[in-house]
Amino acid sequence: MVNSTSLGRNVAHQQYPLYLSPLMHLWGLVAWMLLAFGSFLVSVVRWMAHTWPSLSSDEILFHLTASLEGTDTTVVSDYCLHYLPVVAGVGSFAFVLSLLARRKSLTTRMALMSLNTLCGILLVCFAQWNFGRLVDLRSFVPSEGEDFVGEHYVSPSDAVVDFPAKKRNLIYIYLESMELTFADEANGGAWDEDLIPELTELAHERGETFAGNSSTLNGAIALPGCTWTMGGLFAQSSGVPLKLPTHGNRSSLVLDDFFPELDCLGDVMAQQGYQQYALFGSSADFGNRRAYYTEHGNYDIFDYPRAIEEGFIPEDYKVWWGFEDERLYEKAREIITDAADRGEPFNLTMLTVDTHAEDGYRCRLCTAEHGDNRYANAMRCASRQASAFVRWVLDQEVGANTTIIINGDHCSMDKDFCENVPDSYQRRTFTCVINGAAQASDPASRRTYATIDLYPTTLAALGCTIQGDRLGLGTNLYGTRPTIIEEYGLDTCEDAFSRQSEFLDAYSNAPTGEELVDKMLEEVELKLDYANTGKEHSTGFFLRGVYNFNAEIIEDAHLELTDTRTGTTESYPLQIWRNNKNWVTAYNLHAFVDIPDDELQFYTAEAYMTIRDDRDRLYASWNGAEASQATTEATDADETS
Repeated sequence: MVNSTSLGRNVAHQQYPLYLSPLMHLWGLVAWMLLAFGSFLVSVVRWMAHTWPSLSSDEILFHLTASLEGTDTTVVSDYCLHYLPVVAGVGSFAFVLSLLARRKSLTTRMALMSLNTLCGILLVCFAQWNFGRLVDLRSFVPSEGEDFVGEHYVSPSDAVVDFPAKKRNLIYIYLESMELTFADEANGGAWDEDLIPELTELAHERGETFAGNSSTLNGAIALPGCTWTMGGLFAQSSGVPLKLPTHGNRSSLVLDDFFPELDCLGDVMAQQGYQQYALFGSSADFGNRRAYYTEHGNYDIFDYPRAIEEGFIPEDYKVWWGFEDERLYEKAREIITDAADRGEPFNLTMLTVDTHAEDGYRCRLCTAEHGDNRYANAMRCASRQASAFVRWVLDQEVGANTTIIINGDHCSMDKDFCENVPDSYQRRTFTCVINGAAQASDPASRRTYATIDLYPTTLAALGCTIQGDRLGLGTNLYGTRPTIIEEYGLDTCEDAFSRQSEFLDAYSNAPTGEELVDKMLEEVELKLDYANTGKEHSTGFFLRGVYNFNAEIIEDAHLELTDTRTGTTESYPLQIWRNNKNWVTAYNLHAFVDIPDDELQFYTAEAYMTIRDDRDRLYASWNGAEASQATTEATDADETS
C-alpha cells in the first residue's frame, strides 16, 4: 500500500516532466556553485582591500612570480578567520534553499535558481569591478607611444661617476614602512602627536631632507613600481621601478638573474672595491632579495637562515618574520666594528622588519606611549632604535668617514593606521641623509622628489661627482637639475610608471615561452608527502617548483617507481592541477601510490615529462634509502639535543 503522505510529496515534487529532473538538478548545482564562487571572489577582494589598501598590479605580479619563502602567514589566517566563515555561510544557505526548492513547484524552483544564478553573476562582476578599483591595471597593458623609462634612463657608464680619492663608508638603513607622515604636523607629518620624535630630532640636528629653508622635514614619493619592499629596495638602488614582463607567455618569471645588465648601486660600489653587506631579519629569499644582492655587488648576505646556521639565534627561534630589529642592529654593530678594523671602505645595507604591516611586532623594547595602539608603539620603538644606532655609529672613530642614509622602503600598507590622513596630504617615505659629503647647490630650495632619486643622491653624498646629475631616472638632489616629478609633474610620472616598459622588459632578462619552462624545470624537486595525501593508505609524490605555464605544452608526465629489491618498475601518470585557464599552478604535478610507509626505503622514483619535442626527459629523482637515512639522522639529532 502506498503511503498517502509520501504520494503527496512525490506529486508536489514532480509537477514538471520527469525528463527535466536531471537538467533541473544540474542547473541548481551550477547556480549554487556560481553563487558560492562569486561570494568567495568578493570576500578575497574585500580582504585584499582591507589588508593592502595601496596594493599595485606590479606588486601582485612580482609576488606571484618571486620567492615567498619566509612570508609571515598571519595575513592568510586573518582571511580564514574573518572572511571564510562568511563565504561558508552564504554557500550553505544557498545550498539549503536549493534543497528545499526541490519540493516546490516548477515555477518556484526556477525562480529560486534564476535568483541564485543572477546573484552569482552579479557577485562575480562586482568582485571584478572592485578589483579594478583596488588595483591599477595599467601595468598589464603594453605601453603605446613613448616608453618613458627607456627614453629617460641614464646608466652610470654613460653618466661617468667619479669617486673621491678617500672613499667614504656607506650605511643604508631601509626602515620598513617608515613614513614622514608619522611625524606631527609641525615637522611635516600628518599626526597631532609626533610618533617618531627621535627620528625627527635626528633629521633636524644632523640630517639633510632637502627641505630648503622650510622648518618642516621633507620626504620621498614612492611612484608606481616602488611601493612594496623589493620594489622600494630596487628603486632606491637602481633609479627605476620594478616592473616585470606581463604580456604573452611572459607573465611568469624565474629570477635567478635579477636585471643583470642594469647598473645598480651595488655594481658601482663593487667596482670601487667596497666590501658589501646586506642584513635582513627575515629570509633573503623572500621577494628575490638574495638574487638581487648577489647579482648586483655580490653582497655578503646575513639573514634569518644564516643567523640560525651560524648560531646567532637558536635553531628553533622565530618571531614575526624571523628575528627582531634589536638583533639586526646588534649584528650591524659587529659588522661595522670588524670592517672598521680592516680599514677597507664598506657598504652596509640593512632592512628592518618590526614595523611591517599588519600592526607591527611588539618586541621587548617596545613601550606603551600610545596605549594599546600596537602599530604606533612599534613605530616609536623603531624610531628609538634607529636613532640610537645612528648616534652610536657617529660616536665611533669610523663614523667621521661614514655617510648614513635612512629611508622608508615604502609607505605603510597597514589597512587602517592612516585612514584619517586627509587625501590632500601627500604621503612620503621618511628620508634623511646624515653626514653627507656634499652641499645642496641651492640650499634654500625645497625639492619634490621620489625614492628613485636616492640612487644618484646616495653617491653624491659619498662625495662622488656625477656627470649630468642623473642615474637611472633618479636625479642628484644636491644639484640643480630638476627631478622627473619637478620636470614633468606627479600625474605624468605616476601614469608613466604605471605602464609597462619594453626597456625594462628587455633588461629584466625574463625567460619567455618554452625557455621559461626549461629554466624552471632545471630546479624542480621530487618530494614525498605521506602525512596527509587525501587518500587512505597512499603515498603522495609531488613535483615541486613547477608553476605558472600553459599545461597544453605537456604531452606526457609520469612517475616511474622502482622496487630496488626486485628491480621491477611501475609507471604512474603525474596528475596536473590546473587553474581555470589551463595553466599549471604551484606544487601541482602529483601521483599517489599504494606503498606502506615502512617499505618506502626500498624504492626509488623518477619523474619524466614530454614537453613538445623534448621526449621523456628526466626532471627529478627521489631515493627512499637516502630519504630514510636523512630522517633517521634528523631524529637522532633531535633526541640528542
